[in-house]
Amino acid sequence: MVGLNTSHANLRTLSNEKYSANEKCNEAWLHLQSLAKIYQPKIDMLVAKRARISNQINERFGLSKLAYSRNNHKAAKKFSKAAKKCIHSIVDIDKKHCALMNILKIAREKNKIAAEHYRVIKAKFSQAHQSCISKRSQVAIMANISEKYKDNVSIIEYKNGAMNIYFGGKGTPSGPGHGHICVDPNGIVRYMRNPWDKHGSHNYTKRDNRPEKNNSC
Repeated sequence: MVGLNTSHANLRTLSNEKYSANEKCNEAWLHLQSLAKIYQPKIDMLVAKRARISNQINERFGLSKLAYSRNNHKAAKKFSKAAKKCIHSIVDIDKKHCALMNILKIAREKNKIAAEHYRVIKAKFSQAHQSCISKRSQVAIMANISEKYKDNVSIIEYKNGAMNIYFGGKGTPSGPGHGHICVDPNGIVRYMRNPWDKHGSHNYTKRDNRPEKNNSC
């Protein structure tokens, strides 16, 4: 048994999973972009504000030190108090900055997870797709189907491993003028009719041992 039915079922499942994973990946990316559009300007403003206040702290502590060196303790205390007030503002800015950065961090992690999940599913789908192509090629070689019909072949596999193969029809593999090959559960071709050939018992490779109709013909 080639196992085409199982391979095709697996491919369909992976195709659905790939579609779902791609949707979630896009959603995660769009969500990250929307958050970045909202919060990144605010983060930049906080960074700029922190830099300005840091300069003010250094300036006021410098003035406090200068006033103290001149024995102007009142002015030194005033500048020191102003610098400490700025430090409290820095603490508040850092809390806001951390909260906004955390929102973006969580969104980036979710986007990364979604992208990795899609990558894994896509790789599995590609592998399963190649497996189906390989098995179809295997069947085509076994049934001795001409290379010119490789893109116009339909293979029906039964539970016992027997197969009906239609190929070369007009429009579809089983369309007008199609060829027909029956393969028994042991992989032996029992019936072969090329496209546009006449129907009839002469197409059976072994007339005294025809395959059961509900299995392969």
